[in-house]
Amino acid sequence: MRLRVIKGLSRNQIRANEYYTAVDLQACYDLLLKKQKETENHIDRIRIIYPKGIAPKVAKTAYDERKKDRDAEVKRANAFLECIERAFIRLRDGNYGICVATGQKISEVRLLASPVATMTIPSKIRSKMQIIV
Repeated sequence: MRLRVIKGLSRNQIRANEYYTAVDLQACYDLLLKKQKETENHIDRIRIIYPKGIAPKVAKTAYDERKKDRDAEVKRANAFLECIERAFIRLRDGNYGICVATGQKISEVRLLASPVATMTIPSKIRSKMQIIV
């Protein structure tokens, strides 16, 4: 299953918010597009290297392990594509770059490092600590 950029979402539909202008968010939009394409290409490479249904001339257990690894990697990549899709929705709705926990601005550095981020680093740490406790 492939996710694509939201149908009809273009740069001129990116909504500014209280922290970022539409011009500021265009760099994040471009980065999300790049990450989306890279992830889709990665999935294609995985499927070419380990095609379904074709058992290479290795022991069955080794093939089963490779298949399990391939399936797990594809699952992780698809989950990342879903995060990218949600980031495009936030761009469209005008709440991209705003922490879902506190409503504060997520730093530009964090968004450039992880364009799918939904929380500031302190909020993310607090949420992880609550899971542990």
